[in-house]
Amino acid sequence: MQTLFEGSAQSYVLLPSTTSGHFDLVTATHVSMTESTRALYAFDGTRYRSAQCADVSLANAFGNVQMKPSITMQKCP
Repeated sequence: MQTLFEGSAQSYVLLPSTTSGHFDLVTATHVSMTESTRALYAFDGTRYRSAQCADVSLANAFGNVQMKPSITMQKCP
């Protein structure tokens, strides 16, 4: 058996979309109660690689929870 993805996250979702015959994958890692990081992984034919990364915040500048999340795209590690 071959390992295709190696990483850590509190949650993940397999998307209906595929790349190179494998489902795309989104991971979420909690930073705090209102902050998390998300990463979209796509299969490159050998293993999953991060394709898009973002920070997601549910708090406004005053620390109050807001209904619509603030999403900031980031460079993937």
